[in-house]
Amino acid sequence: DISLVMDAVFDADISVEKASAVVEYLLSADLSISELGAVFDSVFDSDLSASDTVALAETILEQPLSDEEFSTFINAIFDEVVSDEVLVGTIGAVLDTPLTEEKFAEVVNVLENANITNDQVSQVVDLIVNQDGGVSSDQATELATSPKVLESINGDQATEVFNAVVVAEVTEEAGAQIAEALINASTEVKEAFEEEINV
Repeated sequence: DISLVMDAVFDADISVEKASAVVEYLLSADLSISELGAVFDSVFDSDLSASDTVALAETILEQPLSDEEFSTFINAIFDEVVSDEVLVGTIGAVLDTPLTEEKFAEVVNVLENANITNDQVSQVVDLIVNQDGGVSSDQATELATSPKVLESINGDQATEVFNAVVVAEVTEEAGAQIAEALINASTEVKEAFEEEINV
């Protein structure tokens, strides 16, 4: 049982350097997604400090992860309550890597997790809109379709997000999702939408 083996490997006494070496080796092995999930669950469920968790996440993100591997990795970290340091450090590292649309969608999906507070969602949106190059149209649209994101951000953040949305590129499905996501948003977020999207 790989879970038992990984729990034994990633015990409380393993250093970040050794854990990183083990993870790098396992990422190059021919593991299934479920086996890789067991590895990541063992790694991030061990008694790591916040700084060690971020350092290990940064090491993993240096590897060429497929969309499915990335999803398994990021969900293993955020399947439980994390500190602001872990959240900001990990998402910051994620944003420094090349992100496919699927990987970014998984980041937004993580924000919907009940373990992530509204304040933490707001911090992540700040990271996204302030990243080098700013928030792209696709990323802005993805953020705008998330009910929790729109419930968590303020008017200024909403303006940044909606301003980046290219209306002509928004599909009918995404438009419907945005309309639904706005239902429980604050008045200032709705006003930002009306002003920036010109509705």
